[in-house]
Amino acid sequence: MIKHKVGIVGWRGMVGSVLIKRMTEEKDFENFSTFFFSTSQAGEDCPFRFSESNKLFDANNLDDLKKMNIIVTCQGSDFTKKVYQKLRDHSWQGHWIDAARAIMTTDTIPKAISQKFFLGKNEISCTGIAKGSGMINPNMATMLGFIFLDANITKKMLNCIVHEVVERTFNLITVDGDTSTNDSFLISCSNLAKNKLIETKNSLYIQLRNRLMSIAGQLAEMIIRDGEGATKFIKIEIKNAKNIDEVKIAGKAIGNSPLVKTAFFASDPNLGRILSALGNISSFDIDTDLID
Repeated sequence: MIKHKVGIVGWRGMVGSVLIKRMTEEKDFENFSTFFFSTSQAGEDCPFRFSESNKLFDANNLDDLKKMNIIVTCQGSDFTKKVYQKLRDHSWQGHWIDAARAIMTTDTIPKAISQKFFLGKNEISCTGIAKGSGMINPNMATMLGFIFLDANITKKMLNCIVHEVVERTFNLITVDGDTSTNDSFLISCSNLAKNKLIETKNSLYIQLRNRLMSIAGQLAEMIIRDGEGATKFIKIEIKNAKNIDEVKIAGKAIGNSPLVKTAFFASDPNLGRILSALGNISSFDIDTDLID
């Protein structure tokens, strides 16, 4: 992963992304798959220079970029070259905390967790990293989350797990109620573990889903605890909701309410403000006689 934000940089951002992709298509990296995830400060350029027919083009010069028909080589950046050198030499294997630091922006601490657990009699290794501190109100938000493991599972079942996990973890958090353009969550499986291939939503599927739900939940909690300007960590428990959508609506109404936040900031929780936040939900028909 390379910290590279396309937002607000137009041509320069898109061309930089294309260059990074082409670098991974070179012979030395033919066994790599490249996925793009954006972070960093909006409007910042990736320090590339490009060449075509031995003529250098400045990545920060929009006129130069518009003249380009084919991008041939990348003359910078030194950092990116070092990253791919280490990837090729496999000298960064296991350095998860470095990856967690690399994607930080306004975060004050890297967010990572590693666990080993059993699916049946077979051991599974799993590591998750995430970033996020401000503009947190998935979906979408300035949040990135990645979980890597070696469980043996089909792509279809893994896709089901991704959706179930993210809906009950990262999509249930908020720091400031504001959204962004760069919100991503990925689970990657090497399928190298010896567990029986998970092809249906059987008991092994449920075990794996619950484990990943726990890991993702801990990463999501780390994001909230590191929220910009945060002094309190608050969990909102919604009972007897009809579905997960109703949980989100009620929870976000309370969690994003400035009146509720100021009350908790002052350590003076006020039931009236919580009820007011719920009352602002037009789709809810609240029976005040049931309020305890």
